[in-house]
Amino acid sequence: MIRSTRGRGARYATALALASALVLAPTAAFAADGDEGLDVESAAPAETATTDAPAPTSAPVVPAETDAAETTDGPETTDGPAETDGAATTDEAATTDEAAVTEAPSASDDVDAAAAPGPLMNYAVNTAATVAATTSAELAVVQAGGVVLQSYPEIGVVTAQASDTEFLAAVRASVGIDSAGPTRTAEVTDAPAAGGTLAIHTPLGEQAVTVDPREGEQWDMDVIGAPEARAIDPGSAEVVVGVLDSGIDADHPDLATQIDASKSVGCTVNGVPDQTQAAWVPTTSDHGTHVAGTIGAAENGVGIVGIAPGAKMASVKVVNDDGFIYPEYALCGFMWAAEQGMDVTNNSYYVDPYQFWCGTDADQAPALEAVRRAVEYSETQGVLNIAAAGNSNYDLANKTTESTSPNDSTPIVDRPLDDECLDIPTEVDGVVTVASVQQNTDGSISKSSFSNYGEGVIDIAAPGTDILSTVVADNGYGVKSGTSMASPHVAGVAALLASVHPDASPAELQALLEQQATPVAGAGGLTGSRYFGAGLVNAFAAVTEDLAPVAAVADGTVQAGRPFLIRGANFVPGETVTVTDADGQPLEGEFVADAQGRLVGPAVLSPFLPAGATTLALTGDAGSRATLDLLVEEAVAGPAITAPVTGSTVEAGTVTVTGTAQSNALVTVVLATADQFEGFEQLVTPTSPSARLDVAGEPVAFDTDLGFSASTIQTDATGAFTASFTGVPAGDYGTTALQVLADGTSSTFTDPVLFSVAAAAVVPPVTVPGAGVVPVTTPAGTGVVPVASTRAGALAYTGSEPGAPLSAALLLLVAGAGALVAARRLRRRADARIEG
Repeated sequence: MIRSTRGRGARYATALALASALVLAPTAAFAADGDEGLDVESAAPAETATTDAPAPTSAPVVPAETDAAETTDGPETTDGPAETDGAATTDEAATTDEAAVTEAPSASDDVDAAAAPGPLMNYAVNTAATVAATTSAELAVVQAGGVVLQSYPEIGVVTAQASDTEFLAAVRASVGIDSAGPTRTAEVTDAPAAGGTLAIHTPLGEQAVTVDPREGEQWDMDVIGAPEARAIDPGSAEVVVGVLDSGIDADHPDLATQIDASKSVGCTVNGVPDQTQAAWVPTTSDHGTHVAGTIGAAENGVGIVGIAPGAKMASVKVVNDDGFIYPEYALCGFMWAAEQGMDVTNNSYYVDPYQFWCGTDADQAPALEAVRRAVEYSETQGVLNIAAAGNSNYDLANKTTESTSPNDSTPIVDRPLDDECLDIPTEVDGVVTVASVQQNTDGSISKSSFSNYGEGVIDIAAPGTDILSTVVADNGYGVKSGTSMASPHVAGVAALLASVHPDASPAELQALLEQQATPVAGAGGLTGSRYFGAGLVNAFAAVTEDLAPVAAVADGTVQAGRPFLIRGANFVPGETVTVTDADGQPLEGEFVADAQGRLVGPAVLSPFLPAGATTLALTGDAGSRATLDLLVEEAVAGPAITAPVTGSTVEAGTVTVTGTAQSNALVTVVLATADQFEGFEQLVTPTSPSARLDVAGEPVAFDTDLGFSASTIQTDATGAFTASFTGVPAGDYGTTALQVLADGTSSTFTDPVLFSVAAAAVVPPVTVPGAGVVPVTTPAGTGVVPVASTRAGALAYTGSEPGAPLSAALLLLVAGAGALVAARRLRRRADARIEG
């Protein structure tokens, strides 16, 4: 377990006497390398005070770490302000510390008297992973004039703080110390520059912009099948994802119900865990809030939806207010996740101040080793760690030099790198390394320009460019780009996997992530596993693996006439699958299962299907069967016809139909004899294999043999349309129209407008003085010319049979056009996404 050393200030004086046997006989101490049955607390110095004040030696009292101390300007302060180092919580505690000092003066007084003051620094000290060895390392820290910040006997790591110039040499010379080194290059004070998380979530040339909170803008969710996955399994509340980041906004309407406060913690004051809410909510950065939204924003009808809204998240704040993640913060985060039994952690950062920590450098190696041990230990406790690959467009498999480190002081230009220099935590063994991809205008997927890469380093890819998620400002939503945005997609899918496979180990979950990934072709020379690892993470596969044949659509809801994607899994590889509606009628197109038995393709229901529940059936020619229950919303309304109007009379010859629809829509106008509209609703069906949609625009000759004609026009930016029909004889007619929108959505037909067509009424000639006899023709269409028809005026359905069976074929053509256009467009997009 993690042993907090908060408030150890004065107790070390008495602890020295109790542990003197360990100091004098280190051989006996290190012989105890098995801790089974050993009470960790009893083996450690007694806990007596709750203050952060260190022992009063020449080492300074540990102040609040000014580059990390929490302020009260966060969104939630009801739990009180963050605790600061050096402040006693009660008078009694202070009295206890003073008594301890009086009884047992520090054994390090002689060392301290000779020590020269220096900058206040934090250190990582590594020893054997036993309670006895860790306790001995703590004593070595105190004897060298330092203060123990945190102790992890599980991994043999102690973090310390000191200002003595001889502290590091003294600790390194102590018996049983494997290694010791600083965790930063700048003094523990206000940081001068942006740290790892700021660098990793703002790629060069990329800027965040605020957009409207619409789920439909989450292209990233669509390409990994997250909406369809959510319809099957949104994740389990028993699964907890630790978001190691800058904190999560506990007030955001999409996140407030998703956070497990009992497992949340702040680690940015010297790497010491603090569970007060003020310690783990964001103060200066919304980075962690954005990451959290991708993982698990609530499915509540507000804003966006995350990949695993059924799972829980813990805010593990490891980013201080200046954007730095020092090793002691990361240590605290990983060890906390292990102690709390988290299933997954997301790590969208690199550990500062080095972009690459080099194992051959005496000062960098100890912190690298300490973080490595913490990551490894968390994995033994069942935690799968996911991390961003970084935004430098750098080949992690072929490192040469870099010029950004250390970023908390003066960077070294062209700092040489070798194979022992690692980007941590992403390059630590066992961590899933995530690269970023973008979606192109044609729907294809390719490498994000900023994403790091590397053969054998990148494990998997995920969307990371232009990602919409939650932000702190106004509890709103915004777009960010970076591998920081890609990594939480994988963490969210890992949460789904952990829900489906609750007994799986971290290694097994990683194997599933890679096995289920969708291959990405890439573009140009940016192809292959060095850029995408195993491929694009697949949320739908995560919840459908090992099930019977299954299919789903996003949110289980579709709109009649609007194209939608069907995803399926566990069909027979290579089989052709037909989708039929509730009446047994096949939908346009067929699906073919891929080599993994997966389906992805477009479908569209008749725009005339009434709103309500319906069931589709998927039938494979190799015997696979699945059903898909859907909730259908009514279709988009048809165009508005402005002329002619119901009950009017127009002149025989050319009939002009005008109206309005959506801009740039394809409008098909039908002119037919009135009896063709008898049983109109029964005539319209959703599709026809021979459906064609031709944009004419020119006048269309009326077909007197069939009794109808159709004209298709594309509207302009105003949505206006005009269709002309020539050679229309006198009689009773009707007109209706249907529109197909730019995305392939087909509307219903407009209610038929019934009117009459009459030849011009000839009035007996009149004699005009001075002009003689003049024939007078009264134009039709004024509504004042009587129509020579037994059906004039009423223009209602007559009950007679349709004039020709081809009228049904016409309506099949018109209604099917929208379905066909939609299906073709969606299929091209789906193919582009898969093929890259």
